[in-house]
Amino acid sequence: MDYRDIELDRQSDAISRLLRSSSPAPSRHGAPTFERRVMAGLDVRSEKSASKRYISGYGTRFKPIRSGNLGGFVEQFDPRAFDRSLANPRVDDPDICCLFNHDVSLLLGRQRNKTLSVSADALGLHFRCEVSPNNTAGRDMLDYLERGDVSECSIGFYCDEDDWEDYDSTRGLPVRTVLRARLVDIGPVTNPAYNVGTSVAIDPRSLWPNNAGQMPMEIRSHIGGGADIELQRLRRRAAAALRSCF
Repeated sequence: MDYRDIELDRQSDAISRLLRSSSPAPSRHGAPTFERRVMAGLDVRSEKSASKRYISGYGTRFKPIRSGNLGGFVEQFDPRAFDRSLANPRVDDPDICCLFNHDVSLLLGRQRNKTLSVSADALGLHFRCEVSPNNTAGRDMLDYLERGDVSECSIGFYCDEDDWEDYDSTRGLPVRTVLRARLVDIGPVTNPAYNVGTSVAIDPRSLWPNNAGQMPMEIRSHIGGGADIELQRLRRRAAAALRSCF
């Protein structure tokens, strides 16, 4: 074996290692995890129409608006992420509810009985809920809004498809784009989990409340344990370019 054969073997081994290290992780590890997101500055408000009272606002904004650091990544929602969930829900999908502070005992309205409507527009996921002043939750909610005590919104969802190709070079973090999700609940909250563009540490229990506050494996597999995320992204692109050569 001459020098050229040795060099060819060395390059082949290097390419194989690169391809192995750059192979994307599986997008799902079992059933999707229930997730919750709260963003400040989404402006929930009350309104009157004839004899009825409503609250309305945005549960989340769509890309290019991104979250803050969610524990090693930032996140954005594709404008069509909730299209299928809203227009053609599956039989086993839960009814979408409007809750205050994520609390099922503080139910304000629900889609099934037409007291809640949710739609996607150019800005984000908008909701409008008819609130009854005849129960404690409704009266309190209207009072909080009129006093200005509450001004943020939240959503609960299951992510069925996401993408990790984007990278936030300013913050040095990978970007998760939620492509397809099932909406479970939406509504006002008193304590937003994060503000857009901030670096405030996030309590993971507020993001994955049904997962013991643990980041799901399907997300953790994309961000690595302190690895150089930008290098991982470049490796994936290099691997794709190498594959196209064969």
